[in-house]
Formats: sequence, structure tokens, C-alpha cells
Amino acid sequence: EADVIADAHFLCFRESSFDQLSAYALLEHVDNPNKVLAEMSRVCKKGAHITILVPADSRMICNFIIYFLTFQFKGVLNMYRCNKEREHKWQYSPSSLKTLLKKHGFRILKIEFKAPSFYGANNRFLRMLEKTHRRYPIYKPHLVAEGIKL
Repeated sequence: EADVIADAHFLCFRESSFDQLSAYALLEHVDNPNKVLAEMSRVCKKGAHITILVPADSRMICNFIIYFLTFQFKGVLNMYRCNKEREHKWQYSPSSLKTLLKKHGFRILKIEFKAPSFYGANNRFLRMLEKTHRRYPIYKPHLVAEGIKL
């Protein structure tokens, strides 16, 4: 249940209101990610911790294959629906997300690919894949950036 519903482009909070801010699966849907991040920066206190999660859409074919191989057909249907309905307006790589966050006054502490808990990260097949794809694991479809407000 939400406490506040607001347009991310125009947040209804005072400047420097928050010590921590999280945006999960948001930036790929907004019309203007620069405006949203400017608003996030405005409402964060100096030193506030931020966590941003976006899907790593650029590896979508690999993710479809992994969903099929691990019998997670609901994931395949969700990806198909998102792409058919053009819900995702933006795609991010580690470097583009890092650049965007730096531009709006955030220092990046960590940026990495992660799998959500429902994705079957404990699956033996997926652990084997991790050994062969160390740099960009194909079964970790989300990019997570953690940082602080300067």
C-alpha cells in the first residue's frame, strides 16, 4: 500500500528530505529520466544512499533462453508483454547508468548485474553458466547501481 502517489518528474517533497532513496524498475518507464534524476537529487540529503535497479534489456534474447531452460515461463510472458506494449522507453548499460547518475550529483559506489530472487539463482545450471560468463552473466537481467548524493 502506497503512502504517497506522485509523478516522478515532479516530486511533492521538500529539498533534502531523504537519507535513502530507492528506484526499482522506474527509469526505463519514464518520459524524461534526466528530470526524474534531477528530482531525486533535489529531495536527497547530502550523503543520502541511493539504489537504482533497471532491467538489462540489451541481453533480452539470452534472458528468454535462460527463462525457457529453467522452466520459468511466466518470465517469458512478462518480457514479451513489456516489449509488445513498448512499456520500456529506455535501456541502460553500466556505463550509461553511471554517466546519468554522475551528471545528477551522485557518486557511484557499486554497479553490477543481479538476478531477482524469483529468477532461480540457486539453480545448478545457472551456477555453471556464471563460471563461463563472469563479466556479464547472462542470467542476471537487472542492473543495480548503488551510490551516495554528493
